[in-house]
Amino acid sequence: MKLIEQMPSQADRKLQEILQPGEAIRLCVASDMVNHRTFGEKWLVVTDRRVLVFSAEESDDIAELPLNTITSAKIEHLVGGGKLEVSLDGEVLELLYYSSSLSGKFGEVAKAIEQ
Repeated sequence: MKLIEQMPSQADRKLQEILQPGEAIRLCVASDMVNHRTFGEKWLVVTDRRVLVFSAEESDDIAELPLNTITSAKIEHLVGGGKLEVSLDGEVLELLYYSSSLSGKFGEVAKAIEQ
C-alpha cells in the first residue's frame, strides 16, 4: 500500500512552511474527515523527527508530536469509520478520524508509525 500520497498545492505549501531544514518525509497520507462528524481533508505526515497532523483549510490547525515520544500507534474501529491513536508515556492521543473506506490504509499507517 502506498503511504506517500500526492498533496494538493494548498496543503503542500502549508507543509513546506512547517518542515524544518533537512527534515525527511517518511509517510504522507490524507484522511477524509476533519473530526469525528465532519467530512473533509486532513493530512498526516510522519518525518524522521515528528508526526504532523493538519488541515490545508485551517490556518492554525497543526498538531505536532516528536516521533521519539510515541510508544505505540493503533486504530480504533467506530461506527462508519475509525480513528488513529498514539500513546505517549501511557497517555493516549487521538490524531485523526477517517471513514470506513480508509480503514485498511490507516491500519498500515499505525504499523508504519510503530516501526
